Amino acid sequence: MAKKKYTFYLMLFPIFLVAQSDPTPFVGQGPFFPVNAKAPMDNDLTLVNGSNSLAKGEVIEVRGNITNAKGEVVKNAEVLIWQTDSQGNYDHPDAAKMMGKNSLKLDPNFQYWGKTVSDQNGHYYFKTIVPKPYLIDDLQRPAHIHFRVKHPDYKYLTMELHFPNDQYLEKDRITAHLDKEEHELLMAKITIPPKGYGPKIASFNIVLKSK
Repeated sequence: MAKKKYTFYLMLFPIFLVAQSDPTPFVGQGPFFPVNAKAPMDNDLTLVNGSNSLAKGEVIEVRGNITNAKGEVVKNAEVLIWQTDSQGNYDHPDAAKMMGKNSLKLDPNFQYWGKTVSDQNGHYYFKTIVPKPYLIDDLQRPAHIHFRVKHPDYKYLTMELHFPNDQYLEKDRITAHLDKEEHELLMAKITIPPKGYGPKIASFNIVLKSK
């Protein structure tokens, strides 16, 4: 029954979007790149190795295709993500100071970063939580997930996944240089499955530039 249920789910809600041809816009990696990341890293940020407790926050699946501008799949691309937890905190030694706090209470059951490799069809997948917006001095950031994508045949890419209807996105100074079309390429497409068919899905395709 589980296999039939999963097949039916895929028919109702296609996981991957049609590949776009415009390269994914570059956005700098920011100040909170995970300097404390320890191996092994996996693609499930909701469960820390050795713990039986899940991370706090709304669980979401992030998945999509990695292609080049010709629409050809890019396999074996390394994909690293990092983000805030359900309280808007990063696991980074400078995070508390930059956010004007004495200390940060981190979620011991949240991994904060993850890594995977695109498969033979160019697909990638993460299980994580919906990140929370945060404030640095007078800089209000919308909710986002940082991505770094590396492949020997393509240009190095860092960028952000954004969420629809974020109240802080329109006035975000970090991405203000992007035009409307570029903003759209960073926007996830959200699917809410029927009850019992898993968590919310954020579909997000990535297009790499050749070297």
